[in-house]
Amino acid sequence: SSLDNIAEDLRLRLTDGDEEEGPRSTDSRVFYCSTVLLAGFVKVYRKYPQSKILFKPVHQSYNQIQADGYPPTVRQEVEGLQTLLEVLQSAHLPPVVKAAKKPKALRQYE
Repeated sequence: SSLDNIAEDLRLRLTDGDEEEGPRSTDSRVFYCSTVLLAGFVKVYRKYPQSKILFKPVHQSYNQIQADGYPPTVRQEVEGLQTLLEVLQSAHLPPVVKAAKKPKALRQYE
């Protein structure tokens, strides 16, 4: 899936041996990753406005969605977002996504 491709792309970006590029490189990677993650949340939220659940911590959201019988596409997309979060965590970067609160930009879709 496209989320799998993005996750693999992030994994490569985050693990490339280019330490000489310094902090700016890491900052730009974190920004790129957080942008991809936010885009994922926006996409799912616009498609399924009832899925406010996605803005809890992602691992809780995924378990809850399984329990609530959401459409398989929602489960797949949340699983993809979970993969992206795991890629970020495995790279020992600071936490990028705080999913507990909806971004203001999304409130208009309620």
